[in-house]
Amino acid sequence: MLLKKTVHIIEPTLQDETGHCCGYVTALLEASATTDLQLELWIGNKAKKLFLNATRKHYFFIRQLRRLQILFLYYYLLKKNAIIFIPTAGQIDLVFLNWLLKKNLPQNNNIFLHFHRYTTSDKKLATLRQIAEKHQEFNILAPTERLLSIFSNAGFGKCHLARCPTHTRPDTKLKASGKMQYLLYAGAARQEKGLHLVVELIQYLHEVKSNIPVVVQISPNHVGNYDEKTGEIVEKLKKCSYPFLKLYEVSLNKAEYLALFEDAICLLLYDVGFYADQFSSVALDAFYAGCPILTTNGTWISDMVDRFQAGAIVDNAQPDSLYKEIEKISSSFQKLQQNTVHAGDELRKEHDPHNTLAIISQGVKLNKLLP
Repeated sequence: MLLKKTVHIIEPTLQDETGHCCGYVTALLEASATTDLQLELWIGNKAKKLFLNATRKHYFFIRQLRRLQILFLYYYLLKKNAIIFIPTAGQIDLVFLNWLLKKNLPQNNNIFLHFHRYTTSDKKLATLRQIAEKHQEFNILAPTERLLSIFSNAGFGKCHLARCPTHTRPDTKLKASGKMQYLLYAGAARQEKGLHLVVELIQYLHEVKSNIPVVVQISPNHVGNYDEKTGEIVEKLKKCSYPFLKLYEVSLNKAEYLALFEDAICLLLYDVGFYADQFSSVALDAFYAGCPILTTNGTWISDMVDRFQAGAIVDNAQPDSLYKEIEKISSSFQKLQQNTVHAGDELRKEHDPHNTLAIISQGVKLNKLLP
């Protein structure tokens, strides 16, 4: 009988199906069944309807106490010399681990941190270099080469390219009809994801008397609120009089969310300064669903759209320019949809959760061989 090694998966903000945290953890759980790893989950206290089949889970984190709980949990696991995997890591995780490992705790070579985004500043990069100098044992994972280079350039020695897995139903792509039905803005409403550009586009469509349907998901973030700028944009959107606009104001379950992509053009007009190095789970969902993408240049999304010829890329996100690109995509929709389906097939392989688990498994085995 295969003796499985326990990996502690720490996702403090995972409270429901919204966002890509849930899809990531679901994918890891399913893949772990055929590996030598046993996953033990530490997630939000409101996630009790999730992962009912997982044998080891703790509905642990309370939002108001989350940072304190993270600190104590890390201390507990470091003291046990446990295998720790943080699937959506941030700077605070590095800072906490660095601080705790000064407290006469044993060095832990089995710490894996997966960064999906990292906004740089001189102060943050200085901290990153200081931590890298002290903790060459940390395993840093990132989904794009550009993001990973931030950590390797800071001095971390164990850097791994690990595409983020996203869990989705396997038949999503089979419902494509070859005809564009509407424009789609999917995912939690955030101003850096180009929501204001979508509002401007909708206003333009109204002005030119277009009848293109537009579907916009304006559900808040995982804590149930908007930042000030996003809140203002959402209120503006709610007052919009475009008759072909449909808003989803509450979070959707996974099946409802994925259904939005069928026969749509997905608007991913993300801020290049914020998303230049970052992976997008919404884009991956669009590719899996065979949904062509209209996106801004200079991001991972645009790299993938260009690679597979799966939509259009704009340098100018003014409404009239977007409208022209939408017309081009619509006129070639069936071909672009086929390209996007092919992209989804290829990206499923690259984003297979077994790849992430293999990095952890191989890292643990290697550490056992070290003196």
